[in-house]
Amino acid sequence: MAGEQGWQATPEALCYAGEEIEEHVTTREGAISVTSHRVLVFTPDDEGSNFQPFERPNVRSISKSAGGATRFLLTSAKWLLVGFVLAVAGWLLDFEGVLGPVSVGESAGQVGVDWIGGLFSIFTTAFALLDDLLLVGGVGALVVGLALLGWYWHTRAETIRIEVAGEEAFELPGAGVPDGAVEALDRALGPPGAVDSNPSNR
Repeated sequence: MAGEQGWQATPEALCYAGEEIEEHVTTREGAISVTSHRVLVFTPDDEGSNFQPFERPNVRSISKSAGGATRFLLTSAKWLLVGFVLAVAGWLLDFEGVLGPVSVGESAGQVGVDWIGGLFSIFTTAFALLDDLLLVGGVGALVVGLALLGWYWHTRAETIRIEVAGEEAFELPGAGVPDGAVEALDRALGPPGAVDSNPSNR
């Protein structure tokens, strides 16, 4: 590890004759250097190569973004929506009151239809339970949605993305790297002597 740290701490040792370091940023797991000719990326903790050089004209941009597993965010939104709807329905709707009070009376027993009262009682109990089931189901769905949302935030990470023409974008962890440092790397990609058209950067 000492050798790897030495390389990323001294990128000028890898420069060609006449090549100079213009911007250098150290990350928690590596470093990025923009030279007069190339973009040097050091990833000593990566499973692949420890060093990736890119010809500077081929590097389109260097940016920083934060994101996580989008599928967790989308699934969380669905569970939260379903849970909210079910919880509100279970809280506000009174299915038991839909049937209203039922009184069969003594005359029903005389004609042998007293079973109707029992049937309505069963329906009343079932509708009362439906209220509770909707409320419990809604709360359960809300808990699942919040858990998925928490997992999304837990897996959310800052990434530095290097866009290279004709190749897949190269990414490395960007936690702890100031946004201004990444912006300085991106500005350094311009051709030598390029004039910045943004007055605020002058």
